[in-house]
Amino acid sequence: MRVRGLVGRLLFHSILYHGRKSRLVDGDGRRRVPVGERFKRVGILVLDKRHYFETKKTFPFTGTKDIRSAVGMDISSMAPFKTARFLVGRIAGGNGKTTVNIWFIRPELSDTIEALSPRLIIPESALLPFLDPGVGKIYDICTDGKNLLAYVGADRRVMSMAGGDIVSFRRTIGAGAKDCAVTVIHGMDEYLSLLRGVLEKMPLKMMSPFVNRDMALFSRSRQSLKWGFGTGAVLICLFIGLSFLLPYLAVSRLASEDEVLSRNLREVLKTREDVEYYYDRRVELLERINHYPSKIELIRLLNRLLPDKTRIRQMTIAENVVEIRGVTPKGSELLSAIGAGKGIQNARFTKSVRQDRKTGMEIFSISFVYGDDRKAEAGS
Repeated sequence: MRVRGLVGRLLFHSILYHGRKSRLVDGDGRRRVPVGERFKRVGILVLDKRHYFETKKTFPFTGTKDIRSAVGMDISSMAPFKTARFLVGRIAGGNGKTTVNIWFIRPELSDTIEALSPRLIIPESALLPFLDPGVGKIYDICTDGKNLLAYVGADRRVMSMAGGDIVSFRRTIGAGAKDCAVTVIHGMDEYLSLLRGVLEKMPLKMMSPFVNRDMALFSRSRQSLKWGFGTGAVLICLFIGLSFLLPYLAVSRLASEDEVLSRNLREVLKTREDVEYYYDRRVELLERINHYPSKIELIRLLNRLLPDKTRIRQMTIAENVVEIRGVTPKGSELLSAIGAGKGIQNARFTKSVRQDRKTGMEIFSISFVYGDDRKAEAGS
């Protein structure tokens, strides 16, 4: 479902690309924002790479709401800077697990977001998967004197890097980017026109992860304040009227007070039920998160166990199951060394060992269960 009608007009009447030189994206993507001009509100705010940090994570949940809660509780260990604003985009899910892209918005952008009050906040790399859906690609974007390299997987996984060269970037991504085609985009005008085209063709349901939730919350709060002030004004007028008619309306006033007290009591009881519900959810999430092994202890253990010249290129942890990939002089010795580690069980190769032509070492992929004895038995 494409964005059309009233919703489309509300979103696309103003699209602001916020980078080194902020630009309003009009029909052909060429209008530059004059220096010093201020905007009361924009429909969509597209963020330059320098305004966010992106990463990919896998969680043992199936619902995006649970993932948001987990990220919010452990945001200090996931983001490289202190922030409270992040966006979550689903990549894939199955077997009780979900893989997502996470974009952490830098805190210095908070004042700008509050001033512009956009309906959607979208990192620029989050739009690239919709240029050519279902195809893995690398984009080399050269605009305003900057160079952005972005890898987009067929499953909409996104990894990007500011600066650098294609060869180094392919190595950073891994095997998935080895044979990917490279699309080069030169100039801001071409890039902004491309982004606007993506936004206009992007399905409405795909925009939901980028909704500015603070704006929606503020709107609800403003509506509640209006109702509150209106109710207060009515009560004041009613009180003044009853003050003159007190001898005649004493019974009615007592009945009204009884009704108000009963209504307030219901609200208090409802609030208590909500508090108990969210407390139970928090306990449940903490129990799930506590099942994860300690990453620091695991890294220290591997540093002691790994033979010389062994390099780990990738490590994935799902609950207490760990998978590492890299190169080593001799794969069989590495497997024996890891299997002898304390708290490690079921160490095995997940792929056949093969030789790296450049280094002459063996490329390995090993999976094992890590944790205390009770967790290890459960994982096996």
